[in-house]
Amino acid sequence: MSAIDNCCSACGATIETINVPGPQGAAGADGTNGVDGGNAFTIVTDASLVPASAGDPITLEVASSAWMVVGQTIIVAGGSTYLITSIPDSTHVTADWLDYANDVAGGTVIPAGAGVSPSGTEPVVAAPTIVAPVTIYGSGTAYPLTTTPALLALGTVVPRITLTTAGVWLLQGRARIDYVGATFAANRTVSLKLYRTNNTPGDIANSLCGFVTQIITTLTYTAYIVEFPPVAYTTAVITDIIEAWGSIDVLPSAGTITAVEASITATYLNP
Repeated sequence: MSAIDNCCSACGATIETINVPGPQGAAGADGTNGVDGGNAFTIVTDASLVPASAGDPITLEVASSAWMVVGQTIIVAGGSTYLITSIPDSTHVTADWLDYANDVAGGTVIPAGAGVSPSGTEPVVAAPTIVAPVTIYGSGTAYPLTTTPALLALGTVVPRITLTTAGVWLLQGRARIDYVGATFAANRTVSLKLYRTNNTPGDIANSLCGFVTQIITTLTYTAYIVEFPPVAYTTAVITDIIEAWGSIDVLPSAGTITAVEASITATYLNP
């Protein structure tokens, strides 16, 4: 055993092997060129006509159908789109006209030389949500205002609407208020508003409106026709019930002040 072996055995060290690369060899010969890929497009070699109606078949004569497959969507330059149903041979393809939104009209000439290439399918555009306006015209028995805010309970038809679609609604309304043999020795305040009666009842924000009465003695006539301010109202629930409410801060000393008609209209703006 050599002295080096004795040393390594004694200390437990491992001898590292280092590989030193030799000089780079000469470059090898170039490989054989690969075969060119086929074009994924072609041209029409004989003129024809776009079918009369969507779904009607057409057979196109083309320079090459080698790249096509049954079930593929193709488009012909000039604006007609087709679904391939069969490939009779290397220069013909049979397809049904899809009549997409931007296609040309049926009977349009497809000239020789028109390009043919793969196409995507027409996107499906969801129809917009159309929700009919909700409206109510309340009338019938006149409702005398009290000092407590309450529904303008007109008797025959009350001003109440039910919203059944979640989203943003434009709320509008009006009310006609009459003096009936009324006497006011001082100006009083009439308040009107829209009020939600379910799903945590409460005032509809920004709907408060009203007017100040005149000083009168036993007079009967229309005091005011009040327009409710337009309100963009958002609901996320299935059903919201909204009513027209009113009150007066102090009752007349004689006669009444009454609501004789009231209406609410809700127009759907968006989801």
